[in-house]
Amino acid sequence: MHTKNNDFWLDQLYSFKDLAKRRNIKYSLENYQKEGLIRLLQKFNNPHQKLKIFHIAGTKGKGSTAFYLAKCLELRKLKVGLYTSPQIIDERDRFQINSKKISWNDLIKYLSILIPYIKEKKITVTVFDIFTAVSFLYFEDNKVDYAVIETGLGGRLDSTNIVHPLGVIITKIGLDHTDKLGKTISAITKEKAGIIKKKIPTFTIKQPISSLSVIRTVAKELNSPLKQVKNFYSFSQLPFFQKENISLAFECFNFFFEPLSTKEKKKVAKQQPLGRFDLKGNCLFDGAHNPTAFKALVNSIQKHPQFKDRKIKLIFYCMPDKNYKGMLKTIPVDWEIYFFQLKLPFLDDNPHPILKAKKNYPQLMFLKPGDIFNMDLSNNILYIIAGSFYLIQYFWKQKQKKTILLD
Repeated sequence: MHTKNNDFWLDQLYSFKDLAKRRNIKYSLENYQKEGLIRLLQKFNNPHQKLKIFHIAGTKGKGSTAFYLAKCLELRKLKVGLYTSPQIIDERDRFQINSKKISWNDLIKYLSILIPYIKEKKITVTVFDIFTAVSFLYFEDNKVDYAVIETGLGGRLDSTNIVHPLGVIITKIGLDHTDKLGKTISAITKEKAGIIKKKIPTFTIKQPISSLSVIRTVAKELNSPLKQVKNFYSFSQLPFFQKENISLAFECFNFFFEPLSTKEKKKVAKQQPLGRFDLKGNCLFDGAHNPTAFKALVNSIQKHPQFKDRKIKLIFYCMPDKNYKGMLKTIPVDWEIYFFQLKLPFLDDNPHPILKAKKNYPQLMFLKPGDIFNMDLSNNILYIIAGSFYLIQYFWKQKQKKTILLD
């Protein structure tokens, strides 16, 4: 809901440095320092220190794993805060208590308290720092029993890495954000493993050998009990990568609480995180935005009985700094690929790199914004919208405006 007051405070929020949109900022302690956030939270009596937290990092599946763990906790009649990113519909997506998003009134209330203090004291913080502060205040004010907190980027230098959690979860590791986190799986894993804490149990799944070696080394150094999930629960409606994510959530939950019954597990598995293998009509939305995630997405679609014999059209966009070549390499030759050029205000006007390389991809076609309103929504076609959460956000906004029908 956009009002003048809401817009004013959102404008104030985005006047701060937004690392998610300033893509070329060096990944360093100077640019990703947490001192400003710590100073800000001290003013409000350190709400994060009063929360019982599960902390989640990883390249792929961290949002879904956070979602499923929160659902497990909710089943036991607990009050559960969930903080995830990025947003898909609007800023409220990031903050939930028992599956209900924060109200606009509450979100604006926290922004109107935090931002004037930040400016008065000249505290150096980022947009994500402020979002993180909102989550801690909101959850503490509402006396949640537990909070599930997803990292933003990496782990070691992430804004959320000021918590002392009950448990740490490391989801699937792959090559992404290589300009910041490192060029190798080992280097990236070292950043993600930066959230592991002394004597706090760590949970992970099957990882590349080099990744698991790093996790084991860090866990051993910190005397953190390491639990690796090797057997996955089978739910026919879930793609394999979601079976990994939900199994990881179950492993963590069952360690701390009375194990879930088969009935409870099935109940959790029926619930769907927004924008993650999310089927609406004959449009499948998925936030896959790196080669590892795209390979998992393609494999899951090919094996899913519901999509057998369907003609598949991929509507694709990725941020210019992403590995589009690696993603497109995973696409079967019989899929139609449509590149959809999003105009994002925080990007320069330079042509997307894929446009310069289009001669290398003969099956690649190009969509203009108006073309999506002529989509053929007959049942024999499956549209996949993937490559960026910004693309999913665009389609969802068109759905809200009812300019396209997705159900």
